[in-house]
Amino acid sequence: MRIAETFGRALLGIVIAAATIQAQARSSWTIDPSQTHVLFWIDAAGWPRTSGEFKSFEGHIDIDFNSPFRSRVEFEVVARSVDVKSPSLNDYLCSEIFDKCRKTR
Repeated sequence: MRIAETFGRALLGIVIAAATIQAQARSSWTIDPSQTHVLFWIDAAGWPRTSGEFKSFEGHIDIDFNSPFRSRVEFEVVARSVDVKSPSLNDYLCSEIFDKCRKTR
C-alpha cells in the first residue's frame, strides 16, 4: 500500500470521527407526557394548601453543548387540563371567570 493511500484513509477516518463528535454536541428531546408530571402547590393565607397537576402539555428541549446560549426549551401547558382532585374546584378554575382574567393581561 502506498503512503498516499494510507494518508487518504487516515484523513477520511478523522473527518468521519469529527462529524460524529459534532453530531453529538447537539441533542434534542421531546418531553414524554407518560414519563413527566407538571405538579404545583399553592399556599394562601386562610386557605389549606392546594396541590394539583396539569394533565395535558407538550414540550421540546434542544441543547447545544458547544454554544449553550443557543439551547432552547419550548413548553406549553393546556390550562383547562388542571386537576386539583376536586371536581367543583376544577370546574371553577376552568370557568369563564379565569378566561376573562387571561384576556385582560
